[in-house]
Amino acid sequence: MASKADSETGTNVVHVGIGTLLKRPLAVPPNQRAYSWKDDQIDDLLNDINWAMEQTDADERDYFLGSIVLTTSTDPSRPWVVDGQQRLASITMIYAAMRDYCLTHGEPQIGTDLATDYLYNKDKWTKIESPRLVLSDDDTLFFTRHVLAVPGSAERDQAKRISDSHRRISKAFEKISKKMTSIADASSEPFKELRRWDIFLQSNVKVLVMTVGDESRAYQIFETLNDRGLDLAIADLLKNYIFGKVGKHNLSQAKHHWAAALTRVSAGGRESVIKKFIHHFWSSKHGLTRERLLYKNIRAEIRSEQKALELVEELGSSATNYAAVLSPWSEVWAGTGTRGRRLVESLRTLQMEQYKPLLLACLDVFDPKKPTEIVKVLRLLVSWSVRFQITKQLGSSEIEKFYPKVAKTVRDDQIKTAAQLVRLFESEIPSDALFKSNFETYTEENEKLVRYYLHSIEERVRREQGRREEEITLDESEVNLEHILPQQPRLHEWPEFDEETAKVNKYRLGNQTLLLEEWNRESSNSAFKIKRPMYERSAVEITKPILKNKVWSPEAILERQSWLAEIAARAWPLGL
Repeated sequence: MASKADSETGTNVVHVGIGTLLKRPLAVPPNQRAYSWKDDQIDDLLNDINWAMEQTDADERDYFLGSIVLTTSTDPSRPWVVDGQQRLASITMIYAAMRDYCLTHGEPQIGTDLATDYLYNKDKWTKIESPRLVLSDDDTLFFTRHVLAVPGSAERDQAKRISDSHRRISKAFEKISKKMTSIADASSEPFKELRRWDIFLQSNVKVLVMTVGDESRAYQIFETLNDRGLDLAIADLLKNYIFGKVGKHNLSQAKHHWAAALTRVSAGGRESVIKKFIHHFWSSKHGLTRERLLYKNIRAEIRSEQKALELVEELGSSATNYAAVLSPWSEVWAGTGTRGRRLVESLRTLQMEQYKPLLLACLDVFDPKKPTEIVKVLRLLVSWSVRFQITKQLGSSEIEKFYPKVAKTVRDDQIKTAAQLVRLFESEIPSDALFKSNFETYTEENEKLVRYYLHSIEERVRREQGRREEEITLDESEVNLEHILPQQPRLHEWPEFDEETAKVNKYRLGNQTLLLEEWNRESSNSAFKIKRPMYERSAVEITKPILKNKVWSPEAILERQSWLAEIAARAWPLGL
């Protein structure tokens, strides 16, 4: 067990097997959130442990389950679990399932010993048993009766599911029990197999345990870990794994490439970006990879000195391009001119992550001496991203797979032009008909996005009029976002609307427009007839059609938004 004392009094850091940790009494703070894991998390936990146990390479067998934060401020003999209760409760269920199997399959002594080691703590003087892991007030009684009590006991039979967390505990324990039973039954020596799980949980399923004397300090550490520490932990684990794999004769070279990658993507002190870079780089080579499986997948693939060295070399060379993915001011975009930088800024404005593996792959593979192809790719990415966003497909699993799949194709097939991308993948992008149909009813409250959409449509109108040189800025100090029907209308001034139709229509794009110096804050909240002169003075093309309406109504909003949708299909075209 590796241990390190912090310079701050009362803080200790230990790298230990989670089974070993469960041998000490622990408690979840009374008011901490209830048990929340569902089937997916339980499946991932069991499958990941099972995968690690099957590895023959000793270096592959350790499975890192993250960090756990404890505080001894309330009771040094039973530390509070500030972070880690879901994992600790779920591993406790594994031990309870193994105990149950032994009790019901002819090995009661092994079952009793498992309960003594991991489930119950018996006071040597009073002989009173207490749970080793006490959950929060919402769950502790149900967990004690349903999980810790022996099968067939009155306690277990009396366990009543009265909350959602109780039902989650029940489902998780049922799934875990079935899994452990199937593992034992599948072996010719079931109790040896369960012993193997016991030893693996004690020694190989590792957690980083931070024990802090001060409770407020413990919660600060918890917040820090959730904000950025876990990102760095995964990157550090990967770094250590690669350095261990490359061999002594390649170590200095590997360190050089790693340091170069870290420096290039961490400009401005954003060290946590390194994990996102590795994740996006790996997905661009291997297709969609879940963040939680990144470290495991890399370890499974990188098994030799040569592969480890190749990976760190590729990371070093790709890091400059990833830094460019994050910033329109990178020198990588120098050849693309103002147009290229603006397109990168547009992707940032759209607040998306999904496109990054694809853009990284294109920068790595395309000829840097042909910046016009990169500009075309950027145009495609902006158009595709807007189409996915308007049609609300961004959260779907298919879109999650789409960009890494295209990125992998770029790398595998050495695609060099945007036209090839269009030919291969145009059918998977929302069509003009679908895009326009969704755009006609699209509602958006995010002012930055609305400004971007309306500004892009305004630019398209001006280009179609042959007025390319007359661009308008996106600077909020010069261009104002105007809600024609105000966000908080005085309904007696808007007779075409009632409370419900005002609520439905006020954030429709057809009800929003851009104004320049003619905008007046006071008039902006007035009735339509008072605001109309402000629109008459406007030089903004998408504002002018408002004037053909004598009154402003839901029908007028729909008509204007349908007109905007037609232009939008040309502003963000399907192809080049």
